[in-house]
Amino acid sequence: MPRSRRLRALVSRAAFQRRVAVPLGVTLLSSLTLNLTSTVNAAADEMRRSATAESPLIEVVVSGDAPLSAAQVEAATGGAGRIVDTAAELGATRVEVPAGASAAAMTRIGRLGGVDDVTRDGRVQAFDTIPNDPYWADFQEPMRAVGAPKAWDTSTGSSTVVIAVIDSGVTPTPDLAGRLLPGIDLVNDDNDPSDDAGHGTDAALVAAAGGNDGVGTAGMCWQCRVLPIKVLDGDGSGSMYDVAEGIVYATNQGAKVINLSLGGPTNDPVVRSALDFAFAHDVVVVASAGNDGTDERNYPAAVPGVLSVTGTTVDTRRLYPWAQRGATWVDVAAPGCNWIADNEGLYRFCGTSSAAPLVAGMAGLLRSARPEATRDMVATALTGSADFSPTQGDVAYGIVDIARAVAAMPSVVAGPPPPPPDVTQPSVTIGVPDGFNSGVANVRLDIVEDQVIVSAALFVGGREVTRVERPDRLVDLAVDTAAFPDGDHLVWAVVRDAAGHEAASAGSIMTIDNANPVALLVSPTHLTTVRRPFPARVFVADPNGIMGTFLVANDRIVGGFTGAGWGEATVPVSRRGPIRVVAITVDQAGRISGSNSAVVSASVGRRRR
Repeated sequence: MPRSRRLRALVSRAAFQRRVAVPLGVTLLSSLTLNLTSTVNAAADEMRRSATAESPLIEVVVSGDAPLSAAQVEAATGGAGRIVDTAAELGATRVEVPAGASAAAMTRIGRLGGVDDVTRDGRVQAFDTIPNDPYWADFQEPMRAVGAPKAWDTSTGSSTVVIAVIDSGVTPTPDLAGRLLPGIDLVNDDNDPSDDAGHGTDAALVAAAGGNDGVGTAGMCWQCRVLPIKVLDGDGSGSMYDVAEGIVYATNQGAKVINLSLGGPTNDPVVRSALDFAFAHDVVVVASAGNDGTDERNYPAAVPGVLSVTGTTVDTRRLYPWAQRGATWVDVAAPGCNWIADNEGLYRFCGTSSAAPLVAGMAGLLRSARPEATRDMVATALTGSADFSPTQGDVAYGIVDIARAVAAMPSVVAGPPPPPPDVTQPSVTIGVPDGFNSGVANVRLDIVEDQVIVSAALFVGGREVTRVERPDRLVDLAVDTAAFPDGDHLVWAVVRDAAGHEAASAGSIMTIDNANPVALLVSPTHLTTVRRPFPARVFVADPNGIMGTFLVANDRIVGGFTGAGWGEATVPVSRRGPIRVVAITVDQAGRISGSNSAVVSASVGRRRR
């Protein structure tokens, strides 16, 4: 098909300017191993010296029928010992005594009535799994930062878990020996997924380089197998259609995890269908968020259900400037620069293309530790154990920690991952219709919130007039203006999110005008007789003000005035007969009212000839 929709590998510029820190070679590798061995032996000797050296004080643990009293300890140690702690449930006492007199003190304490045993307090330490890979100690701080050694105490992966790397292919390397499956090349339509860009190999090594094998670096899932699917050419470019084919192929081949260190701005419908196919087969899909340093969405990372990953530094635990961000679509963050050793040397592989396979390897490790876990359960373990605070506002859940995720895995229940933490206040602005409002008026609410708004309420003049549940971000709320007197009223809204945070908008004035203006003609008096021009006087009023008033005599305007209150005009008398006088007034909303009318009789003398 024509490849009109293109995508690229999502790596930072640094990834294409690879610097060879140490070339792989037998001589240097042996020398490095010897240096590491000497360092380890020296450290062990120092630990043994520290362990055997006597400190001024030691602690002994006394067990028996009940904890000792301070008087008993003082008598048995000649006043030199003191109680540090007691445990009544255990009948135990922890006592501090001088090191030089510890043997004698322990003997005397042991002779006290009710004492069963006296021993020196023993020490324990964590058994983190430390691999012997030559570059582990000096280069793989990112792995240590996400808790990998502690997680490896539980599992280093399983050969039953396959991670599909849909990328530029994967070239066989010593760190993938025996675990690289036959794959497919969808760029050249053959069965040779060799990597002519290096990008896919790098991603595979971050996810699954063998650990504790004395070679190169340690990946996240040592025992997981890798399925290479080539969809990117030597320039790191490919088509969305090939990506969709690759997702379906990986799913049909039994992959438990798919890594997509690629993407573009197009939300391709064929790729979405392929992802739905993978989700239906319980596959965990991990994708790079992108390296533009903006909040613009990249796909397939932004497709719901895909675990979207951005990149952080190790030291500051903040996003790299080039890393994509957005708490509404970027799920987690992981170290964005990782060291890998391929057939050419040791490299620092940077970009969200490097962060994503680290998380894909974590997913493989979790599926190895708990084979029956669903993809949602894996996502729950990873997102629920992430460190939220360092990337708050930029990432939905936070920075992943595989040690915490492995510890949480046994207690994770089936179901979709819980929503991310919500510590931000929502905000709302309102738009009140201009001018004079009558009947039903709509007030527009514009709500900003990165999670779920559970309710929105509208207040007019201090009274709640309407409330909606789960409103849209833009919502119109109706106000029945007939429930309020004419005039200006303060309007505001209050919204509440799922975490219980409330926010109120600024107040805005709504002018209501439902009533017609009032006009009262007070003179002339009805049915009186006039012989000369006379004044017509009127009083007009309206809560929102009067635009203008006209005095009319026998259907002719004889005068007028603006504003409310009193006004008058002179009515001419030119001939005999009735004169009907009325006032017509118009308020600011354009509503028209007529006053009462008065009819007077004009009596004009006859002219002399």
